[in-house]
Amino acid sequence: MDFQHLQAFCRTAETLNMTRAGEILCLSQPAVSKQIQMLERDLGGELFVRQGRQLSLSPLGQLILPQARSVIQQVEELQQQAAQAIDPLQGRLVVAAGSVTVAYLLPEVLTAFRRAYPKAQLAVFAGKTTETVRMVDEGIAHIGLVSSKVIHHHLQIEPLFHDAMVLVATPSLVTEDLAQLAVGPWLIFTRGTGFRTYIDDFFAAHQFVPQNVMEMDSIEALREMAIAGLGYSLLPLRAVKEAIERGKLQVIYRERFIPAARCNSLIYRKENSFFLKEEFLSLARKFLRD
Repeated sequence: MDFQHLQAFCRTAETLNMTRAGEILCLSQPAVSKQIQMLERDLGGELFVRQGRQLSLSPLGQLILPQARSVIQQVEELQQQAAQAIDPLQGRLVVAAGSVTVAYLLPEVLTAFRRAYPKAQLAVFAGKTTETVRMVDEGIAHIGLVSSKVIHHHLQIEPLFHDAMVLVATPSLVTEDLAQLAVGPWLIFTRGTGFRTYIDDFFAAHQFVPQNVMEMDSIEALREMAIAGLGYSLLPLRAVKEAIERGKLQVIYRERFIPAARCNSLIYRKENSFFLKEEFLSLARKFLRD
């Protein structure tokens, strides 16, 4: 049984998407599929139920997944410890964060880290808060940066800074009339995400029920739809600052209807410490802390 086959199985089980699993493993989708087929051959049964493009774990897959994850975690920790013992500057570090953090905040930290440790292997993944938390919890990523509230008993959660949020629309749509805002249309993040929870909590706190809602799973997409004049949106200031400066979007101000800043935090497993991880955490605190 090959370790890489177990990796392909675990990542596919986590994402239920071979293309996404391949991105995490730096493999093509056909390569992931081939490795899973070889593991199925070794185990004598199918690990996934395939229905068109949809994947789900088979009973055999559900049975072996916890132990497969344990094996992967032990081997990866062994590899990390060996690499650090041989040369602490040449290990591998995996960071996961939200798309806004990756695009607008991490470049400065990553540049400083790369200059200080040019031999280090560095991988960065962008995803939703739930995905970032899962990757850190399962040892796929060593460090995560999240912009939504996280409560997790096994992870260290360290607040770093607060991100300003703004209500925006094209100048032609801007209004301070709550009744008009309620009519919409509204562009908001999809359900089941930390960002959507923040948006729902904000509206609930102000007893405001948005109507005519269009949902999307990308802050960048929401920004571009707002620029196109398709509705109002509640977005991080960092993501729309340039559009505001260029006059494509305008901030909607209304007394007592100003969104609170979101707290951004570092998350990591305290027990899994090594040199490059601690150095990255130090740089993140230096560049990103309020």
